[in-house]
Amino acid sequence: MNSLKLALLALVGLINFLPVIGLLSAARLQGLYGLPALEPNLALLLRHRALLFGLIGALILCAVYTPALRPAAYAMALISMAGFIVLAHGAAINDALQRVVLADWIGLGLLALVLLLELLQRLQD
Repeated sequence: MNSLKLALLALVGLINFLPVIGLLSAARLQGLYGLPALEPNLALLLRHRALLFGLIGALILCAVYTPALRPAAYAMALISMAGFIVLAHGAAINDALQRVVLADWIGLGLLALVLLLELLQRLQD
């Protein structure tokens, strides 16, 4: 059960880490989010967003190997993914951002499984 929990947590980490590709260029950001040519200030803000997602993803991936980091990783993953879903709800978003919402729903589902396995493991101990 522990191996499954850690594998699922690693998947949550990868989902959160993937947007780090946006650090490379405005063109990558355009592809990720289905946006037209980016004004330089918006590109900077979105690249910073990519950096922050890289940090969240890295924290979650480190938590796979460092149990003491798991509470913070769980909280950051939950807040990040649920926060975007809430912000996107009812908004007129493009297909690329709909895929981001779907990825966050998948990530939340995986995180829920991780937390359930964590609870079951604690109850068995």
